Amino acid sequence: MKAKNSGTRSGSGMAASLLSGCGAGSKSAKQITIYQSKISKRGIQKAIAAYEESHPDVKINLEAVTGNDFAASLKAKMQSDPPTIFPWAVSRI
Repeated sequence: MKAKNSGTRSGSGMAASLLSGCGAGSKSAKQITIYQSKISKRGIQKAIAAYEESHPDVKINLEAVTGNDFAASLKAKMQSDPPTIFPWAVSRI
């Protein structure tokens, strides 16, 4: 019997899969912002560094938000400077 995939991924694995199509065939620099709450910055920063090294035309900015009200923070961010990548949990927003 095959084990079911729980659907969860590590921060670095998720970042790598989300970024896999960014910058392909592009001549100008691409700016990507990841807006995330309560993450292991070290793991995702390693993934970002590896991606940027192999894709010199892409610059990734990680905005790690601290605090207890990520939903309010994300709503404000969406009004002023929407991020490229952000978590979505309908029950929390």
